[in-house]
Amino acid sequence: PVPSSEAGGDDNRLTPRAVVEYLATHHKRHIGPSTWRSYASRGQAPAPVGHVGREPLWSPADIDSWATGEWHTND
Repeated sequence: PVPSSEAGGDDNRLTPRAVVEYLATHHKRHIGPSTWRSYASRGQAPAPVGHVGREPLWSPADIDSWATGEWHTND
């Protein structure tokens, strides 16, 4: 998770490395950060919900939805 820039705020958005750790820990799915980035760039995974600098960030809820097959593209 990314530390929040707001005092006392909780920011639980995930970097690509944190996404793959989250997937492995919570969903027993093992992929690398570059694979995750590729999925997202091809529309096969949720788009980032924000960025810190150039680093994309994802919501754990979006990751859960994707991992359980509930996430769908907007096509």
